[in-house]
Amino acid sequence: MDVIITYLEMTDPAALIPGRLAPDLTLDPVAPTTPGLPEAHARTGAPYGWPAATRTWQEWNHLLTTENRHHYFFRVHGETAGVLTVAPHRDGEIGRASCME
Repeated sequence: MDVIITYLEMTDPAALIPGRLAPDLTLDPVAPTTPGLPEAHARTGAPYGWPAATRTWQEWNHLLTTENRHHYFFRVHGETAGVLTVAPHRDGEIGRASCME
C-alpha cells in the first residue's frame, strides 16, 4: 500500500473561508469507554487501510486507556456517521485522524 502524508498549515487566520452550515451534522465528544468507538474507527477506517480496522480488543483497550486522545462522533440526525480522534503532542502539535462514512 502506498502511503501519502500531507501537511497543511494556515499562517493567516484571515485566510479562513467558512463553509456552509450542515444543520443536521453534530460533532459530539465521547469518552474512550463509549460503546461503539472501536467499531466506528474500524468501520470508517477500513476503506483507507487504517490500523484501526484490524485492531484486537486487547489492542483497543490498551490504546484507549493509555493514550492522551480526545474522541468525537460525527452524527447526522443522531446516527453516528464518522469519528474524529485528536491527539495533542508535547511539542504543541495536534495529530488527528477522522473519517466520515
